[in-house]
Order: sequence, then structure tokens, then C-alpha cells
Amino acid sequence: MGKKIINNKFYLFALMFLLILVLRIPALYHTIIDIDEAAFAEFANKWLGGAIPYVGVYDNKPIVTYLFYYIIFYMFGINNLFAVHVATLFLVFISAVVVYWFVEKIAGIDEAKATSLFFIFLMHTYEPKYIATNTETIYTLPVLLAFVWYYVVVWKKESILYAVLSGMCVGIAFLINYKAGVILAAFGIFGIYVLSKASDKKDELIHQIKILGSISIGFIIPVCIAIVYFYHKGALNEFITLGFLYNFKYIQSGMVSVPYLKAIARFLLFGICSLPLWFIIVRQLSYGYEKSNTDKNLILLLVIWLFGSIFAVMLGWRAYGHYFIQLALPLSILAGLSIHSVSALFLKRSYVFLTVLAVLLTVSRINIPLTYHFLGDSNALSDFAYKNVAIRVQAITSPDDTMFVWGSGASAYIYANRRCSSKIIITDYVSGRQFGVSNEDMGENVNKYIQYLRDEFIKEFMQHPPTVFIDTSPSGY
Repeated sequence: MGKKIINNKFYLFALMFLLILVLRIPALYHTIIDIDEAAFAEFANKWLGGAIPYVGVYDNKPIVTYLFYYIIFYMFGINNLFAVHVATLFLVFISAVVVYWFVEKIAGIDEAKATSLFFIFLMHTYEPKYIATNTETIYTLPVLLAFVWYYVVVWKKESILYAVLSGMCVGIAFLINYKAGVILAAFGIFGIYVLSKASDKKDELIHQIKILGSISIGFIIPVCIAIVYFYHKGALNEFITLGFLYNFKYIQSGMVSVPYLKAIARFLLFGICSLPLWFIIVRQLSYGYEKSNTDKNLILLLVIWLFGSIFAVMLGWRAYGHYFIQLALPLSILAGLSIHSVSALFLKRSYVFLTVLAVLLTVSRINIPLTYHFLGDSNALSDFAYKNVAIRVQAITSPDDTMFVWGSGASAYIYANRRCSSKIIITDYVSGRQFGVSNEDMGENVNKYIQYLRDEFIKEFMQHPPTVFIDTSPSGY
């Protein structure tokens, strides 16, 4: 009976949805899971209020991240992070369905079931904040579609228009998180490999130029739309400086100040959480794919994508938990296509291992701030403080009043439902501090651009002072 249910796609997809729902239940009652969500939300709130991105409100993520929040708030009301978390749940579910459909078409039902389950577990099996609506989770679906459409062009020899669609998806993902560009690099490296193995290199060169050129055209389309939008708004320089170049400064500062051993430890922790998948892949690679129905070139592309994603995770040595989400797609697809290299008993034990781990991590998310407090995070209980501050602010202000929080306290704006009085949502942009950088290293980050932001901040503060000013930062900021 159970086997019949699992073999019925409707019931299978229903079970997949229920599994994702259970794993993401904590996201449905935690208003804010990660501080990034508060910053994204307040950025979208001010954008909805008429502020021009990167001019009337500052933050350093690519524009489509904020557009995701903007669209949801436009439809369901500002500050509606519950709607954001529900939308994220459906994004993960749709991605799991696409993963299943793709692997079923190229390998079979058993591989499709395994891959989709691996993907679902990898999207939820790491630190508690892993289930937040972060950039890596948002760009998972467009990157997946880019990969599928690239496959359709290269392996199925379908219309080159699919290559344009693939490029458009990469462009959209790139405007969510620049690390999504790894998939574009993987396509390029794979194309060079195919060219090197071709018997007729001239024809293959033309073929690869046609494919990669079409992908590039597709990639440029969303990027050009963003550029035209900001040029029209008179904010192109700010978009390039704050929404693009600032990110490289952020990576550079991490390489200077963040211990690389910490990044390695975080990677090893993720490796433990996904250990059965690595074992399956290594075992299959050691046996080779001669007896497998899977095209060896496809495996090579997935390996290139996986190692490129690992490089992106480790770049800058921060390797925050949510960075590892970008490994979920290549790792789960590779492992799913390799399940016949292990016994059925090992596969069952792998599911048990991943299930137990998922249950333990879901339990740890019952009260996320408290869990981090027990894990030794000195700032974990600040979320409770922000909620108490918000109650007091609501009591002494009206909805049209503004507030300003010195420190990384964007959560207070969301809990209080009061807008930030400044274009500076997080004061790192005027203090010179950056996440993951010690206070002693702050001086290195005080550059000319930060001095410009300070001048803007002081001018704005004098012209439009907040009704309430709150200092939430520890000493030394």
C-alpha cells in the first residue's frame, strides 16, 4: 500500500510538500529568523514608501533580493514576513518538484525519488538559521531552471532559445546573489572540455559559441533591465557602488580578518550533515560511470558545478551557514544519480541518518534565539530585547512616527512597525564595522565611501530627526 502511494506522483508530491512544511514550521511562527531578513524587509518597506533603492535606502545586496520582499509586501502588506516565509516554502517545494521531474526524465523514478529527498533534506539540514529567507534559498529555483534548460539544449538538442532562457535565469539569480554566477562559469568550463574532446574542433567551436553566446544574451537581459531602471532613477552609480562593488570589499575584508580554520570547521560540519551523499558520490566516482545509464559528461558538469560552489562558499573565509545552501542542488543531483553504487540497506540507513538529523535540527528551531544562546552566541538573546523595545516604542509613538536604531538592530523596526528615519538601516555603513570583522579591524574599513555615508547620515539626521533614538550596540562600535 505504502509503495503504491509513493509511486503515485500526486501523493508523492503531497508527501514532499508535507515534509517541507514540517521542516519549515518554525519559520511560520518566528517573525525574524535571521537579522538579514529584517534588513531586507525594511529596505522593501522604504522602497514601497517611495525611496529609490541605494539612494533613499542603503544596503549592499543585489536588487532582486529586495524585489522578492517588495512584491510580497505589495501583495500582502508591509512587514508581512509570515507571507515571505510561506512564499519561501513554496519556492523550495517547486524546486523539489523540478528536481524530481528532471532526474526522472534522465535517469528513472528511483533516482528521482532519492534526489528530491536529498534536496529537501539539504535545504533544511544545518544550523537553525538555515531556514531563513536568505539569498541562497531565493536563487535556488532560477539556478535550477538555468541548469535544466542548459541540459535541454546540450543533450536534447532542443531550440537555442532554451539557452537564452537559461541565461535569463542565471541573470535573475545573479541579481539575487552574485555567487549564482558560478553556474555560468561551470557552463564555460564544461564547454571548453567538450571542445577539447571534439573530433571536429571547428564545428564544435561554432556550436559552443552559439550556446554560450545565447546564454550570455539571456544573462544580459535582466542585468540590462536593472541598469536601465537605475539609470532612469538617477541611481546607477549608487547601484554599482553599493549593490555591486561593496560586496568585493566585504569579501576582501573577510580574507584579511576571518580565521580560515573557522571556515574549514563550518565546511566540515556541513560535510557531517550531508555525509551519506558524499559517500555515495565518492563510491560511484571510484567505480566509474561505465555501467551507469547517466551520461559521463553530465556527471562532469555536476562535479564542476559542485566544486565551483564550494569555492564560492569558502571565498572570503566567512562560510556562514546559509552559504552552504548553494551546494544543495549539485550535491543532491550527483548523489541521486549515483544511488545504484550503494546497497539498498545503505540507502535506507542514509534516509534514517538524514531524517534523525532533520528532526534534531527542527527541534533546535522551536526557539531559535534560545538555541543560539545555549550554543554560546552572546548576541542571541538580543531578539527578545528588540521585541521589548518595540513594545515600548509602539506605546510612546504613533504609526507615522519614525525611529532610529544604532547598531545592527533592524529587527526593532519590524517588531515596532515603525519606519527607520534614515536611509541607513544598519549602522555598519557609517561605523565602518562589518559582519564577521572584529572591532579592532574597523579602522581598515573606514574608507572614503564610508566617510561619504557618514556625512549623508549626519545631514539627514539633523534635517529629519527620529521620534525615538535607540542604542542597541555593544561598546566599541
